[in-house]
Amino acid sequence: MGQVGTGPGATTLSVSEFLSLPFAERVRAILGDSLRFFSGGEPIDRGVALRALRVRNVEPR
Repeated sequence: MGQVGTGPGATTLSVSEFLSLPFAERVRAILGDSLRFFSGGEPIDRGVALRALRVRNVEPR
């Protein structure tokens, strides 16, 4: 799960919702430091979360 934005305007998204965002919007959130990731309600390291997303979306060869 991820949260885009900060403060009261933040939006919480599931993994599938985050991945369905336009690519440019995902990159902007990641590079703009306005994205936080959670697992089981606990914050997790951005690098760990992004690696997990990449592995999740790689098709088996």
